[in-house]
Amino acid sequence: MKRLLSAVLALALSSCVSPRTCTTLVPEPPYDKDAVQVTFLGVGGLIIRWQGAAVMAAPLYSNPTIGEIALSEIHTDRQRIDALMREDVSGVRAIFLGHAHYDHLMDVPYVALHKAKEADVVGNNAMVKLLDPIKGTLGPQQKLVSLESPSPASYDVPQTRFRIRAVVSQHSPQIGPRLIGWLPRLLGLFIHFPRVTLWRGEDEQPAKELPVRAGTWTAGTTQAFVIELLDRDGTVAFRVYYQDSPTIPPYGYPDWPKSSSTYDLAILCLGGATEYKAFPRDIVRYLAPTYVMGIHWENFFDPRPMPTPGATRVTEKIHFAPGVKEGRFLSAVRDAQPSGGRAIVPCPDKVARFRKGPHGWQLEDGEGWSRNR
Repeated sequence: MKRLLSAVLALALSSCVSPRTCTTLVPEPPYDKDAVQVTFLGVGGLIIRWQGAAVMAAPLYSNPTIGEIALSEIHTDRQRIDALMREDVSGVRAIFLGHAHYDHLMDVPYVALHKAKEADVVGNNAMVKLLDPIKGTLGPQQKLVSLESPSPASYDVPQTRFRIRAVVSQHSPQIGPRLIGWLPRLLGLFIHFPRVTLWRGEDEQPAKELPVRAGTWTAGTTQAFVIELLDRDGTVAFRVYYQDSPTIPPYGYPDWPKSSSTYDLAILCLGGATEYKAFPRDIVRYLAPTYVMGIHWENFFDPRPMPTPGATRVTEKIHFAPGVKEGRFLSAVRDAQPSGGRAIVPCPDKVARFRKGPHGWQLEDGEGWSRNR
């Protein structure tokens, strides 16, 4: 019965609108250490490069289907990761994630052990416990790092000019009346339709083996992150806000109720935002970022096609996640951004490069970025 219910939920979540046409597997340009370079990897994954080093938000390439999630075990697809991850991650020194659901953590063991072999894995207490089975096989420089209490909430990434600060957040409901449509919302005036947040909590003890069911990749305490790119003297050169689940105040809001920091780039999660009517306007108004990047917009129950060996600049049809409306997101961001702000919902492998100019950080190539008034 539980499996059947999972299948019904998965089918409901998998319904989506017309696909978006993307050009993927675009080679990364040669890196300039004095620029800030952000490469979107798909779902919640990305690479931030600065001063010869990099940090990575946890990617997902395996993308188990709804049938696999509901009715069978799920495992990392190493062949798919090798085929789709073309970026050089040898300089990555930290892989970070805000919660431990499978769509953020499942591919991390393979990436950390075989791709980014000098990267620490940074997250919450649940992440540390779930990855305990690989702790003994990590490289001599690698660690599992929790930024959740009682551990310190700030982490200086070794051998880099990156500092990562955790902000206590919460996971948005995956299912609710706004996702299902107008009729449940209308009936909701008379009948209570609950919001459902799947796979909450965490186990008390470290895992003995990596999970093989979606529901056993439990989220733990959800976190957002402030990622500070530092100058040689330790001052902040470029500040990034990152979330891998939408949120409402005060959860996920740095230094609530008033932030004195300036944010150059806010990376916001589109998936799962349907139940939060004020998102993303509220968080954009609070952070006032010059640039906004919307991620986790794809229907990740639908695996991307395997490319032929060596293929580049591949045209793909990628479906949006249930409830995601790109135009509505960008419009809300523009309404809340400071004058002159820019925003994008990027395709996988899209690169954004920022360079310091006389009037602050400027995009080198604004293709695909909308402009505020």
